Amino acid sequence: MFRAALVVCSALLLAGCTVTVGTTRSLSQETVEQGISDTVLSMVGHRPEAVDCPDPLTAQPGNTARCVLTVGGKRYGVTATVTAVANGGADYHIQVDDQPLKSPWFG
Repeated sequence: MFRAALVVCSALLLAGCTVTVGTTRSLSQETVEQGISDTVLSMVGHRPEAVDCPDPLTAQPGNTARCVLTVGGKRYGVTATVTAVANGGADYHIQVDDQPLKSPWFG
């Protein structure tokens, strides 16, 4: 299972997501969590055990949200960064930390 976690995290060092934000100008934490989970699924063939984001992500290029994904019982930090906003959609990239988190708490 540890090897699976390494494969997931290696594959997700930089991956992209695109979501539609409508007129709200921010992505809910649930939307970001789902986008990260969908990206993991498309990159490695299975979803992480969990994805937790504490806050919404403002849909403005350069803005970031810090989340945690769980794979193989290990928790990894994930940074989602908005890269573009146009036509009611927001593009963002995710980057997964190289090492699991040491703290049992968020981030």
